[in-house]
Amino acid sequence: MKRFLIFAGIGLGVLLMATLAVPFLVPASVYKAQIEKAASESLARNVTLSGDAKLSVFPRIAARIEGVTVANAEGFPGATMIEAGELRGSVKWLPLFSRRVEVQELAFTDAKVVLHKKADGTVNWDLEAFKPKKDESGKEIDAAIDKATLKNATLTYTDEQAGTKYEFSEVDLNASMKALDQPLNAKGSGKFQGEAFGVTLKMDSAQLLSDKSPAAIVFELKSALGNVTYDGTLQTADTVSVEGTFTAGSDALAALADFAGTKVDFDLKELGSVKVKGRLSGPVETVKVAIEDASQNSDLMKAGFVGDLIMGPEPKISGTATIAAPDIAALTKFAKIDLPVDAAALGALNATAKLSGLMTAPDLAIETASVKSKLIAASYAGTVKLGENPILDGTFKADLADAGEVAKALGVKLDAPQLFKKVSATGTLKGPADKLALTGISASHEGPDFSATYKGAVGLAEPMTLDGAVTASLPRAGDFARALKIEIPGQNAVEKIDVAARLKGPITTLALSEIDLKHSGALINAAYKGTMKLGGDGALSGNFSASSDQLRGLLKASDIEMAPGETLQRFAAKGAVAGSFKKLGFSGLDLTLDAIKAKGTAGLDLSAAKPKLTGDLNMGALDLTPFLGAPPSGQTKGFSGWSKDPLDLAGLKSVDSDLKLRTTSLKIGKVTLTNASVLTALNDGRLEANLPAFQVFDGTWSGKVFVDASGNVPTVQFLMQGKGVEMASMLGTLANFSRLDGAGAIKLEATGRGASIDAIMKDLDGNVSTNLANGALKGFNVAQAVRSADTLRQAVTTGNLRNLDFSGVLSTASQTDFTQFDAVLKIDNGVAKVDLMKLLNPVLGIDGTGQIDLGWQKLDVRLATAIDKKGKSAGSVVQLNGIPVPVRLSGNWAAIKVTPDLSGVQSALAAEAGGKVRDTITDRLGTVGGGVASDVLGLPKRETPAPETPASGQTAEPAPLAEKKPTLEELGRKKAQDALGGLLGKKKPAPTPTPPPAEVPQTETPPAEPAPADPAPTE
Repeated sequence: MKRFLIFAGIGLGVLLMATLAVPFLVPASVYKAQIEKAASESLARNVTLSGDAKLSVFPRIAARIEGVTVANAEGFPGATMIEAGELRGSVKWLPLFSRRVEVQELAFTDAKVVLHKKADGTVNWDLEAFKPKKDESGKEIDAAIDKATLKNATLTYTDEQAGTKYEFSEVDLNASMKALDQPLNAKGSGKFQGEAFGVTLKMDSAQLLSDKSPAAIVFELKSALGNVTYDGTLQTADTVSVEGTFTAGSDALAALADFAGTKVDFDLKELGSVKVKGRLSGPVETVKVAIEDASQNSDLMKAGFVGDLIMGPEPKISGTATIAAPDIAALTKFAKIDLPVDAAALGALNATAKLSGLMTAPDLAIETASVKSKLIAASYAGTVKLGENPILDGTFKADLADAGEVAKALGVKLDAPQLFKKVSATGTLKGPADKLALTGISASHEGPDFSATYKGAVGLAEPMTLDGAVTASLPRAGDFARALKIEIPGQNAVEKIDVAARLKGPITTLALSEIDLKHSGALINAAYKGTMKLGGDGALSGNFSASSDQLRGLLKASDIEMAPGETLQRFAAKGAVAGSFKKLGFSGLDLTLDAIKAKGTAGLDLSAAKPKLTGDLNMGALDLTPFLGAPPSGQTKGFSGWSKDPLDLAGLKSVDSDLKLRTTSLKIGKVTLTNASVLTALNDGRLEANLPAFQVFDGTWSGKVFVDASGNVPTVQFLMQGKGVEMASMLGTLANFSRLDGAGAIKLEATGRGASIDAIMKDLDGNVSTNLANGALKGFNVAQAVRSADTLRQAVTTGNLRNLDFSGVLSTASQTDFTQFDAVLKIDNGVAKVDLMKLLNPVLGIDGTGQIDLGWQKLDVRLATAIDKKGKSAGSVVQLNGIPVPVRLSGNWAAIKVTPDLSGVQSALAAEAGGKVRDTITDRLGTVGGGVASDVLGLPKRETPAPETPASGQTAEPAPLAEKKPTLEELGRKKAQDALGGLLGKKKPAPTPTPPPAEVPQTETPPAEPAPADPAPTE
């Protein structure tokens, strides 16, 4: 036994010595080949040792290998998965006998590890090869690592599924694990994507990872960019999954964003610090991040979030966020948001919202969002879907204490910000930001200059649309428009306006219905009810009314100068209006101007370069007399000269018209036209007034008036003709001349050109003709004149001169009937020349010659009269014993002189009777009686030489008589002269003669007036 023990001891010692000697006796190449073979079989990869391999067995089994490479898995890019500059390891002897491997040290120096995950999920690493091997009895081999070290290691991870690539470099790691089912502790440092970090890791069991079961780990990462902790589980099955709590924080958001490759347009430094804590669960690729508290804190703003994030290709968010920014202007500047207004006036922002949906464009359910400053208080509650074009759906409220000041502060330019005061609004917002729809709006404005309300909807898409009701009240609308630099007609007369209407449609083609507009003021009251449509030419349809009891004040307020007068004091109008803004039609018109009333239709066309008026109006009884104006104080009756004031016809060039006016009567001064209708047409400054029919002076008339103001100098033309005209009525009314009675036809054609009435009358050219029948020349009885002539002869024959009586020949009750009276006048340069003037009856004939100066308002006309004492040859012009009786009308129209031409009668009697008549009378009556009778009859004395033959159209003036005391003969001759002078209405002069009326002053030199044929004028 003892020998056995000795031999056994010797054998064991030899074996031990052999064991210790083997590493020195066996060549290194043998170890190298065996290690490569064993490692390749263990890892299922080709393992190559390019350096030396050293082995030692005492005091522990140890190996050191240089230049180790592990081939990559088949199908992955790159030849190697692992490279190491040096690999060292040592294993304890004794635990090996109990089937336990205790690694005292495992170290990798300058290692490079390439991990790769394909798009199909396969990876180039597989931990199956590292599972503890079972012996034939089925027992597992346990393992432990006292110390594992990575020195200057590099790890690259590529994930084709996520499209990411990460790199760890300069990694130094120390780890230990007592057994595969015992905790793993590791601590290291390095760089990730070039950023330095420090990391610690505690794992409860590596065996669980190899079994693809969750392993509890505690992980902590620290760096200059931020800190992260994780306390939970890690599972490496088909994919890496986590389940546990975490914390994260950073004071360097800008650097963190740069490290993450996130590009932002604003400076993240102003956001200050961020802290987050929560829980992670699920696969790493789609991990769910349940955030218990996330906060951001800086002077710019404070924000927070509680909720969930689900990571993945399309990250999602769900939770509640809060934000508080004391200065919206600074916040918008930070975010580089270009607001259309100056945000400095907006004040502070406070908001709480729920977020859901994609993280890149989440939906926001805003519980409250408010803006508050000294000038503005506004809030919003609803949803907002963020994105390139945010979508809103919620309610809003806004209150502006002084909207004008708000506009100034926001940089919104208003023409009159002082007009806008308190504004309040509530409503609902819905739709994309660029097509936002505001519904349920209730908005109001209150201020001293205007108040307004709006209820309805507004669409902010281009163009803006409205659908609602508006009311407005402007107590001083004229001043309001002036402050806004809006010019409206009669702006000084515009006072209070109240309006209500429904609005619908795009702002550019807005339709207004149920319009109820009222204007009230001292100068005018007006109203309109109906519809209106904007856009294009627009449209209008409704009823209107307007009235004024201060029309002159209204015209003055409209800058229309009015001469003093009692007319144009009041007006009223009402009716219906329809059409476009360029073409308006008025129907059912009821117009009143002072006492003038009119009814009918009218139209206004503004589509052309000049507006055009059309209409058909029934004027009723129309009295224009008040509009003619009273003559100036002290002015004498009759004609006072034509006006030399320039004609203001500019209005004819500014408008065209086509009007039809009908009246039952048209009164102009003393003239009254009945059943008159006027058709007017005005085009390019050319006015045509057509009077197809009217009645005046008991006759029927028609005619036209033309006014051409298209040139620099106006032209006026008259074309008038009348039938059955009563001359006594016409001349008595127009010229205060009533001694010509009769009815007949009158025709006037005249054209004049000039810048004033005076110039036109002096330029007048044309024709005037009359054709009267069955009339009378009042104030002279032809038949009685014949009888008086017989009585005269009888008295002369018998010597009974006391019985002479001519009172029946000349009196206001006397008249001479005629069957025909014709006159033709030709007007040339304002002078009407008498071409024909003839009066006929059985015993009377009158021929007229001369001219009437219309321009200078003078005349010079001679009427030659002949009488047939027997009354034969009715209608022929005969003579009283061949003696014509001419009369001259001359002088200014204001003082016409009527002078009988007695010298012609005397000359004719002397030529007819000669010395025989005088001799006979003298023989029978004696020298004295014969002289008286001869003088009464106008017979020339024998000693008087024969008168000279008068020039054509002229009569010789009588020789002046010597002044002496009246004798019986002179008294007889005066009586005869007075009787003959009354043929055309001459009255016996009053005892005290009245001086003739003064001539109208002339500014131009009138043509010379012919000397009167008889020095004695007839009044």
